[in-house]
Amino acid sequence: MKALSLCLLAALVLANVATAQLGGLYTINPIAPTGGTNYTALADAVNDLLTQGVAAPCIFEIFDDGGPYTGSMPFLSNNVGWAPSTAVLVLGQWTGASATNRVTFRAATGESPVFDASSNSMGVFWNGADYVTLEGIEIIN
Repeated sequence: MKALSLCLLAALVLANVATAQLGGLYTINPIAPTGGTNYTALADAVNDLLTQGVAAPCIFEIFDDGGPYTGSMPFLSNNVGWAPSTAVLVLGQWTGASATNRVTFRAATGESPVFDASSNSMGVFWNGADYVTLEGIEIIN
């Protein structure tokens, strides 16, 4: 019985760790392994912000090692002029983001990331996002 209780407690602790709110320094590097604090895609970082929220300032340092970012993230808009309704980066209103818990997407030191929107309707869709900063990112097409 004691072993079962310990297993249930361990499972509960691990479940809470897996869904902890974000805070601190993260990287977005498509050629590095996913895990720890690295994301291989912008969409993965945005999905975690959406599902987990923010508990402290979040900084996502973006690397240019995989070439231009061309991924497509869908968004909803009443403006039918945005077809396709996709952007390289779709921001949002994330739980916990505030004047003290800002979310920053910036170029990592010595990097020059490019968002190439040629297959999308835009490079960045703000989607009502507050307390978000973009730094050192070139947006083309």
